[in-house]
Amino acid sequence: MPESDYARKHAVMCLRLAAECRDLAAAVATPELRARVLIMADMWEDLADQPPSESPPDDAQAGPDHD
Repeated sequence: MPESDYARKHAVMCLRLAAECRDLAAAVATPELRARVLIMADMWEDLADQPPSESPPDDAQAGPDHD
């Protein structure tokens, strides 16, 4: 997988996780937990703007189900 594809998939995954955190924050009961989950969402969004810290694994094209 070319590096740019890997970086794009990394960003999409981080943004998806940020959205899940925001959805979770809307459902939690305590303000303290809501604040922590929103901080986590912000961190995922920050990571989406950064390049991945590692190169894609050699078998990234095959994925876990294609042995």
